[in-house]
Amino acid sequence: MLSSFTFFLVSSLNAQKYIPADPFDLKLFERNQFLDETNVQNSATFIRPFFIQDKTQFQIKLTSEFYFNNGLPNQENMDVRYFGKGIGRFVSFRATYLGKYLSFVFEPYHLSGQNQTVDEISRTGPYVVLNDYRIIPSENFSKGGLRQAAAFIHWKGLGLGYGKLNNWWGEGQHTAIAMTNNTHAFNAYNLGTIKELRWKNIGVMGRYVFAKLNEFEDFRAIYYTSLTVGGTYYGKTILSLGLSRNYLSGGMDVGVQWKAKDAAQLVFEGLFVENIEKLKYTVDGHDPFDQTLEGFFSLTFPESKMKIFFEIGINDHRQNMVDLISQPDHAMATIIGFRKYGMFGYDNYYLGFEYLNLTKGKFWGQRATPNFYDRANYNHFSFEGRRWGAHSGSDSDDLLIEFGYLSSNASFIPRLNFERHGVIAHQPAEVKIELGFEVSFILRNMRWVLIYESENARHLGFPQDNVYAGVITGKRKLQTCIFRFEYLLK
Repeated sequence: MLSSFTFFLVSSLNAQKYIPADPFDLKLFERNQFLDETNVQNSATFIRPFFIQDKTQFQIKLTSEFYFNNGLPNQENMDVRYFGKGIGRFVSFRATYLGKYLSFVFEPYHLSGQNQTVDEISRTGPYVVLNDYRIIPSENFSKGGLRQAAAFIHWKGLGLGYGKLNNWWGEGQHTAIAMTNNTHAFNAYNLGTIKELRWKNIGVMGRYVFAKLNEFEDFRAIYYTSLTVGGTYYGKTILSLGLSRNYLSGGMDVGVQWKAKDAAQLVFEGLFVENIEKLKYTVDGHDPFDQTLEGFFSLTFPESKMKIFFEIGINDHRQNMVDLISQPDHAMATIIGFRKYGMFGYDNYYLGFEYLNLTKGKFWGQRATPNFYDRANYNHFSFEGRRWGAHSGSDSDDLLIEFGYLSSNASFIPRLNFERHGVIAHQPAEVKIELGFEVSFILRNMRWVLIYESENARHLGFPQDNVYAGVITGKRKLQTCIFRFEYLLK
């Protein structure tokens, strides 16, 4: 009956008008834009989610996932989805609307699983919010709620919104420095663009986000403040430049009353210590809060169907410009990557590469160096047990290579992921090697996806191995299989 009904629909999975923070569809979206198979204007992707303006205003998408996992959960960028040991299921129903003055996203979900008991890894500090912990303690659980629910009042794509919404800052599909969908969305105010604003060959996107992350009303209240802006020049080569400044504040007694209005203004203060020395909440010119400042840059070559991107972030105030220039790698992180569609002259061959470096800089032993996400009073940049920055976490690096077949209605993409934790601070570092593939098939407005991943890890929990003698401990092998079905109705 379902197949008979969809025969009469003209929509397809390629016609989505809402691009979520979840990077699952990013490759397909970019590939189809390069080949002009979306019939919509090209759009920058460094702030997600966003809407695409066309005649379609309202869409409904059903997603259903069945999974099997033989050990600890360890999937990245899965927002509310949590796949423990055993079998389980996830179902969501997403409605999106882009009107002249009002837009919204509404997505209830249900998640269930066996979540069988399994030995967890003993770690301390910022490593306690890596993805391989049982954040749901009970077996045979069943839960539901809102994966996303947000509304926006806007004029031509510029406006104000409130609600629960996953975000992603940057061009990556596997990781990002400041914001990913690796954890649950949290309620926040959003001010800015809900789609790219275009004037001839110039595009602009920007979003200010403000959220209160706990229930306290006194000095223990914790706030998240973010400002991300960027522009794109659309020429023969497409150039995008952007900047994201993110703050966690509150949660401690700083000697003065700290309110939401104070936290809301943090992203507009000076960039250097010399600019904030006389502010009421600073001590010896330094604030006690957590800042991440990130810049991103990308070049897109439509004729060769390729995007190259670079991101750089710092996790500290610098004393002044001289300090920044003299020790540029102090508290610094970088991402470099590319996505190439149409390898070897064939439109449907794809190659992707990303490398994230969050390891401590060479001056960390001589100079106080705040490690990325290493703030216990802010739960190490996490919410509901998962980090919303890079899932690999503090003092880590993360490499992704994938190559395969990607067309508008089918894909087969094998991938390799090499990830390390505690690269500088621990000897040896944790090492995780994942091999997997994604197979998908699209028929009109239905999509079937099979995702398989095999993980081989060692030195888990940072055992004191004699690494030079070749001793390997803390071993783990995991296998995960996910079957996903999507149905789009407009």
